[in-house]
Amino acid sequence: MKKKTLTKAEIRRGQFEELVRLKQIERLTNQEAADRLRVSRRTVQYWLEDPEYAETVKRLRLEWKENAITQVADLTQAALATMYELMSPNTRSEHVRFEAAKAIGDWAGIQINPEEDQHDDRGELDRLTKLLAERPPVVVNQIFTEPVEGGGFLPKPLQRTVNMDEFLATRAQNQLDSVVVEGTIEEPTI
Repeated sequence: MKKKTLTKAEIRRGQFEELVRLKQIERLTNQEAADRLRVSRRTVQYWLEDPEYAETVKRLRLEWKENAITQVADLTQAALATMYELMSPNTRSEHVRFEAAKAIGDWAGIQINPEEDQHDDRGELDRLTKLLAERPPVVVNQIFTEPVEGGGFLPKPLQRTVNMDEFLATRAQNQLDSVVVEGTIEEPTI
């Protein structure tokens, strides 16, 4: 296999890239960078003044920024997957589920601010209830339905008055009837 011979421009570009990395990332002094690159401090000084070096700095910073954005996006995806997993019903702690949901809401920019103006929807509810009450009765699948009464109550034919004393007494008797007394079995008489 034949070795590729680099041009002077390619060699210089590689040296500039390495110098940018040493100066921008490792924060080396000119002398330390010169020692690493095996050139003189004066050569490093010339390179720093070269417009091609400035272009290399811009290009590499842009590449590093794009790489960082990609890494943050990947980490965000992993973090959201973890939060989603923590929100599952299998998570024992309700507090953990709540905090995970809250964190996702915060990331998404969903804010629940109790100081914001809260709209009173009673007017809208009354308007919709009136519309439903004015609606004529409808037959759906052989089932006769009546429009709801104002305030969201059941239609008149379905309403009935319940005497609470009778209801509670009946309920208590039904509960007593369902209790099985241990050791007593009644045989049906024929």
